[in-house]
Amino acid sequence: MRQPANTQFARNAEHYARSAVFAQSDNLSALLRVVNPQPHWQTLDVAAGGGHTAIACAARARHVTATDIVPQMLAAARRLAHERELVTAYHFYGKCGKLSLWLSNCRK
Repeated sequence: MRQPANTQFARNAEHYARSAVFAQSDNLSALLRVVNPQPHWQTLDVAAGGGHTAIACAARARHVTATDIVPQMLAAARRLAHERELVTAYHFYGKCGKLSLWLSNCRK
């Protein structure tokens, strides 16, 4: 029987956060090129997972909020951001309800 996704993500959180596949993927580079986060921006990463998108934006934007329903994923992302001394990244656990956004993306 398949385990629930949250259980799988929780068990493998550190692997996701440390994965070069996610951290250095072409689609993350393309996202940053297209979106081009600005220093005055406040950004939101929903379903942040290992935090790669949030961390990439934190190097450019004034404030980054990352949210995920799997607390272990956010803990791994928080450790990674701390190691990189990114002080603009904030991580919150929870679900996001209806949001009004002018830009959204989903990385595979």
